[in-house]
Amino acid sequence: VNGEFGRRLTGHARRWALPFDTLESEYGQPLHYEGVRAAAAGGKYAWLWAVHGETSTGVLNDLAQLKQICREYGMRLAVDGVSSLGAVPTDLSGVSWASGVSGKALGAYTGLCFVFQGDEPRVSGDAQDLLPVYMDVDAYEQSAGIPFSQSSNLLAALDAALRAFETDAPYAHTASRYRSIRSAVEEMGLRVLAPREHQAPYILTIALPKELSSRELGQRMLDQGFALQFESGYLLERNWLQIASLGHLKEKDIVRMLDVLRLFVETMGKRRQLPLTKEAGPQAVAANR
Repeated sequence: VNGEFGRRLTGHARRWALPFDTLESEYGQPLHYEGVRAAAAGGKYAWLWAVHGETSTGVLNDLAQLKQICREYGMRLAVDGVSSLGAVPTDLSGVSWASGVSGKALGAYTGLCFVFQGDEPRVSGDAQDLLPVYMDVDAYEQSAGIPFSQSSNLLAALDAALRAFETDAPYAHTASRYRSIRSAVEEMGLRVLAPREHQAPYILTIALPKELSSRELGQRMLDQGFALQFESGYLLERNWLQIASLGHLKEKDIVRMLDVLRLFVETMGKRRQLPLTKEAGPQAVAANR
């Protein structure tokens, strides 16, 4: 666990009364891979659950390292790929289970969930009696078809969206936009939570100083037509603001969004005598002076 969505995995495990242990890292930092390896070496675990792209913090966890650890110690790997699928090239070989959705980075309509399986699903005993049939992947497998009605509109939209991924162009565009947005944000003297070497190249989490309110800044941006993320409880609690670089964004709109954000940061900072952050680099200092 190194973010809100890793913590939600523990909630799922707890609701199903599964026996598990949790290894936590500070929010904004990568997973503690050596700690994972040391725990796996004890030989008492059958599964490792983890989030690939931790949306809450903007950290991209190292899927290759997790797969390597599972290979070495004979564990199966379950991955939450909801945010990373379609945002970064993702190799699911060696992953037993992974989840994804039709919205987010894939850009189709929200409403479909994917389960990628490397193992043949089998449910038996009490679990079979407790598991809702719509959530029973074994039921889908055994039907040799589509056991329940699906929305043809959602499927058609997904089919259209996936055509963009016949090349790597969407990944390159997303990463390019991220780099320009991050540089501009840091030049404003703001701190991006995730270190550059562990940054998911599609969403930035900005840890605002206490002199700036994420709620007020986010609402001001929304009033100008820019929907930054700030309303989730875990963001408000930590005074964080997020900028996503997914989708069919136009360069002129990104430039205008950054100009408006810079204006609000400066005016709100002056109003509250905002000091330069210690994390701000030379470029940020020069810009503010």
